[in-house]
Amino acid sequence: MIVKILFVKNVAPIEKYLTEKQGPGNPVTECDTTLEGMTEDFRRSQRICRQKGNEAIHLIQSWSPKESKELTPEAITRMGETLAAR
Repeated sequence: MIVKILFVKNVAPIEKYLTEKQGPGNPVTECDTTLEGMTEDFRRSQRICRQKGNEAIHLIQSWSPKESKELTPEAITRMGETLAAR
């Protein structure tokens, strides 16, 4: 598995991708926010904490073609949730 970490200054394009461009049946996990409205939630948190800069950290997980065939979507989702909780 390869993990790529991106620091995101504007979370709006990620919200748009997750709400509009995801294929049907792709698992998405919400925690402490909802997909629709997450941009405003993140910006509200920045205002409350009086911080500027990155709005989010975007983690991208990748697997080899062989691993992708061996892992179920549920197993991949669990790995992502475990990684995000760290």
